Amino acid sequence: MVKTKEEIMGALRTIIGDGADDTVLELLEDIDDTLSVDNSAAVKELEEWKTKYDTLDADWRKRYRDRFYGDVDETEDKIFEEDKPAEESPLTYDSLFTND
Repeated sequence: MVKTKEEIMGALRTIIGDGADDTVLELLEDIDDTLSVDNSAAVKELEEWKTKYDTLDADWRKRYRDRFYGDVDETEDKIFEEDKPAEESPLTYDSLFTND
């Protein structure tokens, strides 16, 4: 389970108590620094992905809705059609078993 920095520091306080020797303080400082750096980077990356997702989702929802109203941009669909290979003559059952 993902916990906040405050929850982890609170759990450490419960385990360590009010100890103030150099080892405890160094450990607390290292944990605080690590959580501050990693959490801020992770939060920033998560926000970027959420923004990208929301934008893409909104675009597709608009396109889907517009298709019912006849407001679809046909040029965008034609771009995908150009990527399709040209169709040859349709296969028949007999053409599947010829020895060419």
